[in-house]
Amino acid sequence: MTQVNENVVEVGAQEPPHPSFIEANTSEVSLSDLKTLCIIPTFGMTNELTLSHQEIAESICAAAVEKFGENNVSDMVFRVSHPISGRTPNAIHKKANELLDNEKTLFYQRIAACLTVKSKSRSLCGEDTDFNVGFIRSYHTTNLYGSKTPEKITLFCGTAVRVCSNLCLTLNGLRDNIECMTGADVYQNASELLDSYQANSEQDMERLEGLSSTRITISQFCRLIGRLRLYQALSTQEQHKLPEILLGDALCNEATRLFVSSRWGLKDGQDSINCFEMLQCFNEACKQSYIHNFLPKNVNCTELCLNVQKVLEGDGENPYSWFLS
Repeated sequence: MTQVNENVVEVGAQEPPHPSFIEANTSEVSLSDLKTLCIIPTFGMTNELTLSHQEIAESICAAAVEKFGENNVSDMVFRVSHPISGRTPNAIHKKANELLDNEKTLFYQRIAACLTVKSKSRSLCGEDTDFNVGFIRSYHTTNLYGSKTPEKITLFCGTAVRVCSNLCLTLNGLRDNIECMTGADVYQNASELLDSYQANSEQDMERLEGLSSTRITISQFCRLIGRLRLYQALSTQEQHKLPEILLGDALCNEATRLFVSSRWGLKDGQDSINCFEMLQCFNEACKQSYIHNFLPKNVNCTELCLNVQKVLEGDGENPYSWFLS
C-alpha cells in the first residue's frame, strides 16, 4: 500500500469546508482528535481490534494519492455522529459530574469522510464542481459481541457542486456495505472503485450535464412529490412493481421547500426549473439524512431525476412514468 503523509488526511485550517457535504446530526472532528481522543472498539469475545476510523481514512487517501498524485489530493474532512461515552476502570465508582478528562473514553459510532481531487474539478451545468472521494462507516452494522468478522464500509466517489457541496452520486460511484478485514482490503476496494468509476465518468457527466436542457413545471413537480408520498403508502407488493424509492416524507418536504425558495428553486416570474436544479433541491434535502443511509438516498435522488427527465422528454415506457402520471 502506498504510504501517505498524515497531513494529507488532516482537516485543513486554511480552507474550511462550508457548507458541509452532509449536515444533519453530525459534527466535524479532525484526524488528530480521532487518534488522540477516541478509543478503538474491540470484538468482545476475542478482544481483537476493529478497523479504526483513521485507518480506513488513511487507506482511502493512499488509494487516491496513488491514482492522482499527492499534490492533487486535498485534506480529508470528517463528520461524526452518535458518540459513545465510557470511563476508565479507576473511575467506575465516580459520579458522572466527578469524572476527570483523563477518566473519560469516547468513540463515534458513525463517521463520514470526504476528500477532493483538485485536478478533476470542472464546470457542470454552469456550476463549478469537484471530484470527491470518501467513505461512510457505522459500527452498528458490526457485531462487537462476538469474534472478529468482516466489517461493512461504504465507499463513494463522484461529482460535488462546489457552492453548496451537494454530492451528485451515481450508481457507478457507490460501493455499498463492502466487507473488509484490514486496511489493505479498504485500499484495494477504493482503488477498484476509482478505476471502475474512471471508465464511466464521462458518461455520467454527460447524463448530469443533460439535465439542464429539460424543465419541470410547478404542476409537474407537485405531481411528482404527491406520487413520492403516495409510494410510501403502497403495499410492499405494489412497491415492488415500481422503481425503489428511499425518499421519505421529511426529504420530500425539504425538497419542496427548496423548490419554492432557494438558489435552485423558482425565480421571480418563473413557473419551472430545469432538472439539474431539481436534482440540487433533492440532493440538498438529502444532506439532512443520517450518516448510515445518506449515500443510498443521494444515489436514489440522482436516479430519480435522471429518469424523470426521460419521462418529461416523452419516454412513456420508462418505469418512472408512474411518478408523473
